[in-house]
Amino acid sequence: MTRRTQGLQNEQNNEEDQDARLPGTKHPRSEPSDEDEEEVRPKARKRTKKSQSEQPGPSNSVSKRKNKMPEQFKKVRGKFGLLQRLAKDVPLDVIFEVFMHLNPSDLLSLARTSKTLRNMLMSKSSASIWRATRANMPTLPPLPDDLSEPQYAHLLFSEYCHICLNKRRTLSTLWSLRVRACLMSNECPMNMSIQFELVASLDVDSRVKDVLLPFMYFKGGVFRSGPVSYHASSAARKYKAEFDAIQDADEQESWLARMKEVRQQALEHQILRSNWMRSIDEARTAAHTAAVNVIREQRKQDILRRLEEVGWREEADLMVNSRSDPFSKHKLVKQGRKLTDHNWNTIKTELVEFLSEQKKKRLTSNTMKFRFNLDNVPEQIWYD
Repeated sequence: MTRRTQGLQNEQNNEEDQDARLPGTKHPRSEPSDEDEEEVRPKARKRTKKSQSEQPGPSNSVSKRKNKMPEQFKKVRGKFGLLQRLAKDVPLDVIFEVFMHLNPSDLLSLARTSKTLRNMLMSKSSASIWRATRANMPTLPPLPDDLSEPQYAHLLFSEYCHICLNKRRTLSTLWSLRVRACLMSNECPMNMSIQFELVASLDVDSRVKDVLLPFMYFKGGVFRSGPVSYHASSAARKYKAEFDAIQDADEQESWLARMKEVRQQALEHQILRSNWMRSIDEARTAAHTAAVNVIREQRKQDILRRLEEVGWREEADLMVNSRSDPFSKHKLVKQGRKLTDHNWNTIKTELVEFLSEQKKKRLTSNTMKFRFNLDNVPEQIWYD
């Protein structure tokens, strides 16, 4: 080795020693460690969650189209506000054409949703709309002479008591008084001893009494010795004042004849409306009964299907096909509500016990019949 070569080697060794003494330096020929890799590897950027509106796709465009609302309706709150804005912006001829296809009860409900619709439907110019809606119900009795179209609809279809203004399930319609009231409710202030009086206590002429319309009539009973009729005290006072104001006897007779005719027409109309109301109640009851029967039949079929899964379908079918059909009459089967999983888990044990008991009775009855038939076999048996 020459001196020049040895000098170069010594310089190289000195440089390697200096690199080793410096912090954070690595030998070029050394293997990289894990820490070195972590220092060299760049930090991963965090993912930013894109909102649904930033992600492209067909669903986003569809949702945008669905949520898009006209500018004039964006500040409207609730259904009634939207209905009121439609009543203001849609042409009247279009609104009237739609209203003519409704029923009087629907029109009455619409008139109570907003002031705009109320002013529109309660005006005299809307009388043709009310007549058209009444024509949509051919069985509806004719309009009384003393009532307007909205008043007649209110009398027929209102769900609120006209006296206490509370919503009731059952209301009594007093046709002669043009009132729907909850007479059987203690909360209603319509007390006969306060609101209505016997005509005898008002000192009304007997001839005037004959032309008054009774709103309630009792033939008699435990607390009454004879028939008693109740009339509206306001009508009795009005008739009494009109009759007393007439001095001429002939004019009084003419007035009485005219009032009798009015009374007779009112009684005829009252019979028509009472019959119509009865037919409506019967139709509503029949529709409800039919709907309940459909639900009951579906419930029975669902129970039979569930019983087939637990091995009791055959026994249930034998009971269903029998003359008495005790299965369909069972309290857990004959219910007007749909069968759910929770309901089935509740009634399954009781139904299985019922079917098991019925099966024992059936087998016992069949055994007794078989023994009875054996006892009636003739003692002599003929052989060939």
